[in-house]
Amino acid sequence: MERTSRAKLRITALFGAVAAAVILTGCSSVPEDDRTTPPTVSESATTDTGAVSATTDTGAVSATEDPSSPSAGLIHAVHHQCDFGSKILRYLATGDNQGDPKLDTAFSQHVGVSLPQARAMADQSIERCDAAISKQEAAQASAAASAQAEASEAEAEAQASAMAAQDKADRLTREQKVCAPLGGTVQDGGDISADLCVSTNKGEATDEAHLSCASATIPFQPDGTLSAADIATFKEGYPGCFS
Repeated sequence: MERTSRAKLRITALFGAVAAAVILTGCSSVPEDDRTTPPTVSESATTDTGAVSATTDTGAVSATEDPSSPSAGLIHAVHHQCDFGSKILRYLATGDNQGDPKLDTAFSQHVGVSLPQARAMADQSIERCDAAISKQEAAQASAAASAQAEASEAEAEAQASAMAAQDKADRLTREQKVCAPLGGTVQDGGDISADLCVSTNKGEATDEAHLSCASATIPFQPDGTLSAADIATFKEGYPGCFS
């Protein structure tokens, strides 16, 4: 009897081991396609018309995810005024405008969108903001440069005018030193004619052959001198008008 019982126990143990092996073998033969795999994410976005569309297998933005963390993957705002991407993500996830009604106006119809779409919308808003401010800054810089150029031009013209006036004053002073000893005074000829040395004497005209000193004028040379020949001619034609 004892031998029979031991034999039965051995047979039972053997069948148990065989059954366990069969079960393990069956588990290991599950095809790869039937095994559990993480959900995949697919995303598409278009910006030709300013609209953004995206699809994902992961569902809507999670309110528990920290949108401001580096994992949010938002583009970097060039201007600090445009650094509001995390604020947009948080709004799209929760619907909480955080005291900014502009979020409601711009994104109220998109609350609960997928995370890739939320990021695309935030990125697009940042890009538009940066572009607008850059355009404004460029316009301001252009206006400032134009104003500076006009100011510089006006200053240059003022300096040129002042120099011209000083040159003219110096010229008339030099000419007066030449004209005065002859009994005359300088008359400015302006920009179209030569300066003149006009007689201030009464003259000695006694007949029609000689003219009065009112018409006695000797033109200055370009170098500010009076020609000796002109002086001689006018002294002869206008007796007593020039010394």
